[in-house]
Amino acid sequence: MAIQLAQIKRFWLHGVGFVGLTLILCILYRSLDISATRESLPLPIPFDPATPPHSPPTFPEPVGGSHAALNLPYTFNTPDTRYGAYGYNEESEQYDRTRVQWSSVQWADLQNDCLDLNKDRFSRTDKITTARRFTLPGRPKYKELKARQEPTGRTAIVLRAWEGYNYTSLDLYHIRSLIVEAGLQSNADYAVFLLVDVKDQNGTRQIFHDSRAYDRALEEIVPAEFRDIAVFFDLELLEAWYPKISEHSAFFQVYQPLQLFAQLFPGFDHYWQLEMDVKITGHSGKWLDSESQFARKEPRKQSVERSSYYYMPQIHGSYEEFRSAVNQSLQGGGIWGPVRIPDLPTPIGPKPPVADPLFDDFTWGVGEDADLILTNGLADVIATKYWPFKGWVHGFANELDTPRWYSPVAMGRYSWNLLNAMHHAQVHQGLALSSEATAISFALYHGLKVVFPPHPWYHRPQADREVGIEELGQLFNGGTPAENAETNHGLAFGRAMYDPNGVYKLFNGGTWWWVPGYPGRTFKQWMQQDTTDMPSMLREVDGKIWAPMMAMHPVKVGDNA
Repeated sequence: MAIQLAQIKRFWLHGVGFVGLTLILCILYRSLDISATRESLPLPIPFDPATPPHSPPTFPEPVGGSHAALNLPYTFNTPDTRYGAYGYNEESEQYDRTRVQWSSVQWADLQNDCLDLNKDRFSRTDKITTARRFTLPGRPKYKELKARQEPTGRTAIVLRAWEGYNYTSLDLYHIRSLIVEAGLQSNADYAVFLLVDVKDQNGTRQIFHDSRAYDRALEEIVPAEFRDIAVFFDLELLEAWYPKISEHSAFFQVYQPLQLFAQLFPGFDHYWQLEMDVKITGHSGKWLDSESQFARKEPRKQSVERSSYYYMPQIHGSYEEFRSAVNQSLQGGGIWGPVRIPDLPTPIGPKPPVADPLFDDFTWGVGEDADLILTNGLADVIATKYWPFKGWVHGFANELDTPRWYSPVAMGRYSWNLLNAMHHAQVHQGLALSSEATAISFALYHGLKVVFPPHPWYHRPQADREVGIEELGQLFNGGTPAENAETNHGLAFGRAMYDPNGVYKLFNGGTWWWVPGYPGRTFKQWMQQDTTDMPSMLREVDGKIWAPMMAMHPVKVGDNA
């Protein structure tokens, strides 16, 4: 039996819920104690990552990152326990869940209703609505750049899509899981959006000149189920808002749409930007929470230097031992406060409490949300022997001598203050760096908090020979922290980030990286339950293949491969 929209609303309001018991959490528990935190609530969620039957198999340690260091639940899933509640295998006669008529679900309404129930917890309650649309600019709204001090308590999850994207069944499961697990189960701490690039190449759509054209494009481009959470942009919009910047493609300026999104929806403290080819094998809300909670606990002292490393427990020991090794290598020093450049004489970040990091006992920044959460390590652009965008610098007084950093894959979490600073510099000053260098460089120019949480990832080299953990450590991080302090100012100095020519095949086998192949094949093998030559992190138990909790990228599927 398929659940109709009216039934969904009725079931929800009566506390029965659909898709397991997810919406009970947003209504019943919160209505009992609206100030209660998520951590204090019971989680009677049947599709919460399950433990394999009998005794769990032994999974290998991740090559990089750590469930323990991140305080990320070390859980396991089959495709059914992960996505069964979101429509996976629902065509099967063995499907034992109530079927949902997904095209009738109004995800914006459900998220907004959840927000209404929790409105007393937030200083702002900006709702998701297709009525809020970008417009071609008149005069820029903000003349003076100032940091916003009052938190809203909310985070937007912005999924980047484009016209012509083929929404596969896997994409549908993934988007639904993000809305339910992060948006609804968090009691509106998160809200999920689709930010869609309209490819109006022949100028016929004109979506920002005619509201009916916008509506038509919405019906043609986005599946019915997700139209009410979609926000459109196009090249004309970017050119109009950023006339001082010559390039607007995602390849060079992937943050421009997100910068504008933060202006359009300012009711969030932070904005996760995720590509459509990201998949999370466990509870997405818990993965996101683990990232943000780790970053909040991190001190500012040497956070930049630590964020240049791909933390590997088998090499570095515990995260505390790793932090100590970095500190010893820097003799208590490191980047402290904003990195000064003449183009931005008034940073918006807080002033360090002491003049020298030697006098800080790793206390500054503890309990402070990170302005930038990276999903890969950072590197010094000027020190690279090869990085394809090394010479792409526009508008800066010192041109190529301007200090810059990059972090591959432009995905992470960005504060409103950081995105606003990037927006302001592009609108008013015409300052531009390539995509992978923009967020991290502007964060450091403004003295904002940067953290690379050690989320777990696995590795299988795409080479003809095995590459051991020690060699992988050299490829990603270079020498020890003590050695790197002498050669690269305390930043990691691995060839994967600084001089990859000739060694691509040795390190391009990570489950979280920018190179397609291994992540997609691993995910496909798990989804298809194919036991042939299984990747090392998958395990078969009682005829089913289980995967540990991790985020994977890029996972290319179907026409999007």
